[in-house]
Amino acid sequence: MKEEIDTTNETFFSNDEIKKIYLEEYKKGFQEFSKVLDSFFQSFSQEDPFWWVSNTVSRDPKRSSLYKNFCIILTLLKLKNIGYRPTKIITNSIAMKELIREIYGDHITEVCLNLTKENKTSKIISFLRKANFLFCKLLQILLIKLFIKKITTSKKDYLFETFISFNSLENRYYPKIENFVDQENQKYITFLPIVIETRFYQLLHLINELKRSDKKYFFREHYLKISDLIRSVFYKNKFKGQGKVFSSSHNLNFYFLIKESIKEEEFNSLSAEGIINYSFVKNFGTSKKRKEFPSVFVDWWENTPMDRGFSIGINNYLNEVNHKAYVGFFPNLLSNQLSPSKVEVSLGVCPKQVGVIGKYLYDHIRQINKEINIFLAPGFRFSYLDLQAKPTEQSSKERNNLLVLLPIYIEDSVNILNLLTKINNFISLNEVAIKPHPGSDFDAILKASDLNLESNFYITDNQVEDLILSSSFVISGRSSAVIEAICLLKPVMVYNPDLFNPIRLLPELFENELLCYFTYFEDIKQRVNFFSNKKSNTSFNKEIYNMDYFFTKPNDSNVSSLINN
Repeated sequence: MKEEIDTTNETFFSNDEIKKIYLEEYKKGFQEFSKVLDSFFQSFSQEDPFWWVSNTVSRDPKRSSLYKNFCIILTLLKLKNIGYRPTKIITNSIAMKELIREIYGDHITEVCLNLTKENKTSKIISFLRKANFLFCKLLQILLIKLFIKKITTSKKDYLFETFISFNSLENRYYPKIENFVDQENQKYITFLPIVIETRFYQLLHLINELKRSDKKYFFREHYLKISDLIRSVFYKNKFKGQGKVFSSSHNLNFYFLIKESIKEEEFNSLSAEGIINYSFVKNFGTSKKRKEFPSVFVDWWENTPMDRGFSIGINNYLNEVNHKAYVGFFPNLLSNQLSPSKVEVSLGVCPKQVGVIGKYLYDHIRQINKEINIFLAPGFRFSYLDLQAKPTEQSSKERNNLLVLLPIYIEDSVNILNLLTKINNFISLNEVAIKPHPGSDFDAILKASDLNLESNFYITDNQVEDLILSSSFVISGRSSAVIEAICLLKPVMVYNPDLFNPIRLLPELFENELLCYFTYFEDIKQRVNFFSNKKSNTSFNKEIYNMDYFFTKPNDSNVSSLINN
C-alpha cells in the first residue's frame, strides 16, 4: 500500500484494498452511524423543529457529507487493524483531522488540512437563494390568500400530501385513488398541496389553474404568517449544539464532526419547507379550528426535513390525528434514512405508521428499528405495469428513442446533461426526451450545463409510464423508474458518478442484462450500440420476479388500510 492517503477526492480509491474496505463499511456502517446520531438526538427537545430539519440529521448521504466522512473513519480504523499506517493523510475537515489523530496517535508523521475557502461569489449566491425562496413563498401566500377561497375541513376528510407545479396539477402520487373509494366517501378526498418548481412569475398561472380545478385543496398558506417564512429561511440560526457523542464500539468523539457538518450546510429549501410545515400545523393546532383537522393525514414520506416538520408539528399540536407515512415509491437500497431509529420514533420526528407498496420493503424500513409499525399500502403509481410483458420486435425507428429521467440532485442532473452534449455525433437517435425531476429547478440545471438542445431533443412533463413505453433506452437515477423500465423490457443506464456515495438501486434479482451503471459517455455509447443491434430485448419472467412482492396492486382492502383509522 502507498504511504499517503488523500481523503478529499477519488484518488482515495486508487488502491483496490482501500476501495474494497470503504465500500464494505459504506454498506454496513449505517447501523453504527445511527447509534452515534441517536446519542446526539437525545439532547434535543422534540418540540424544537430546527435541529430536526437539518440535512445532517436526515441521514441522507447524498445531502450531507457526514456519512461519507464517518465511513472514511471506519475505513482508516480497519486499515490500522490490519497493520497499515500511512505516513501522511490529507483531509479537508478540521474535525476529521482530530479524529484521524485520535486513531493513529503518533504513528503518522503528518496530517494535512486542505481547506476550501468560501469566496464572495458563493456567499452572494447563498444569500440570493434565501432571498429568492423568501420572495417566492411570500408571493405564493399572498396570492393564495387573495384569490383562493379557504375550504372548511372536517374529521371525515382523508388528507393527502401532494406536490404541484405551474405546469401540472396532475395527481401523480395517488393516481385513480377515487376508483377504490366508494362514491359516498369520494367527496372526503382532500389534498394538501406543496408548490414546487414554480418561479414567482409563474404563480399567477398556477393560481388560475387551481381555481379551475375540481380537486379539493386544503392550503397551508391560509394558516401561515410572514414571521413563519422568515423563521424558515433562517432555520440554521436556531441550532444550538450540546452534549458529547461517542461511537459505541470505537470510543471516538464524533460531536465536532456532526457540529461541523451542520455549520457547513448550505441553505436547503427542503429544510425551510420543513419549518413551514411545522408552523402550519402549529398554527392550526393552536387555533379554534383544531377540531376541523382531518382525522387521517397521509404523508408522501421520504423522511426528508420537510417530512420531519409535519411529524414534529402533528405530534406536538395535533396528536389525535392518525399521521401515516406512505412510501409510494421504490427507494434506493442504500437510502438508509428511510429506516427511523427508536430514538427518532420516541421523540416523535416520524409518523407512527409506515405504509409500503410491497412486502419486500418491510426489511428495508426495519433495518435499524425492528419495531416500526408497517402496513401494506397500495402501489398506485405502478398499477399499470404489465407483469406478463413479452419481448417484441422493434422497428428501426422505435429502437432509436432515448429517454432521460433526471434525478432530483442538481449536480447529477447537470453532469448527465453534459454527457449528452456530443451524443448526436456518435449515436443515431430519432428523439431524446428529457424529463426533469418534479422537485428540481430545471431552468437552473439547464443553465448550469453545457447542453444545447438540438432539433431531436425535447423537454417533457408527460407521465413516466407513457415515456418509458415509447422509448428504446432509458437513462435514470430514480430507482422506481428503473424497475418500471425493466418490467417493460427497456434497457436502463443508471448514472453513478461518486465512489464516496455508491448507489445500489435494486435487489440483485433485477440486475440482469437490461441494467447497467455508467459514469462516462463511452459507457452510454457502448450500451446503446449493443441494444440497437438486437431485434428484441430480454424476456421478462413474471414467475421469477414475483412482482406482487415488490408492487402491491391497489384494491379496496389496502386502500382502506391507508385512509382509515
